[in-house]
Amino acid sequence: MFELKFQEKEKKRYQAEQQRFDLKHQRQLEELRAMSDATIKELEQLQNEKRKMLLEHETLKLKQREEAFSIELKEWKAKLKPRKQKLEDKLYREMCSAKYIQYLPKVSIPEPGSSSTDSVPDPDTASVASASSVPSSPFIQDAHRPIWGHQRTWSTGKLEETFAQQLEEQERVYGPITPLALPSDLTDLNTDSCSRIGIGSTRSSLSSVSEG
Repeated sequence: MFELKFQEKEKKRYQAEQQRFDLKHQRQLEELRAMSDATIKELEQLQNEKRKMLLEHETLKLKQREEAFSIELKEWKAKLKPRKQKLEDKLYREMCSAKYIQYLPKVSIPEPGSSSTDSVPDPDTASVASASSVPSSPFIQDAHRPIWGHQRTWSTGKLEETFAQQLEEQERVYGPITPLALPSDLTDLNTDSCSRIGIGSTRSSLSSVSEG
């Protein structure tokens, strides 16, 4: 009887102790869960702060680079006008020192210090090479006349003389030109000046051109 009571008592004590251990273990688990949740939240907060700091750092770097680029752009723009002026001066000097500037077509090259829309000064007033250094051309009547494009002024007398020389060479090669017999009703045209229809017609046309 006594043994049965002792066994029941021990059994109850064991159950109570087991229950106490379970409760203790459960409380420890809850504490660990709470600690882990707090640690996770702290890590998340640290990550957010780190991300924010990285973002601020990158933003600061971008601002610094943008400021450096803006300063460099301002310096480049400040140097652009002197460079342009220097190139215009160099181009103008090269154009003015050209040997055959009178015979070249006019181009829009402004004087140094003038606007780019201004026209080029007359080669007569520009400081170009002297006219004595330019060889004379039989096809140009006036070297100081403004020349636009490839238009040229021909000397009529020189052209007539050249054409007459060509006719003489043709007569030497192919012989004299035979006279053309005109009808009786055109006796007024049968003159010595028109006996050679090539020379007469050509020279009369050239004389009319020279008179005009």
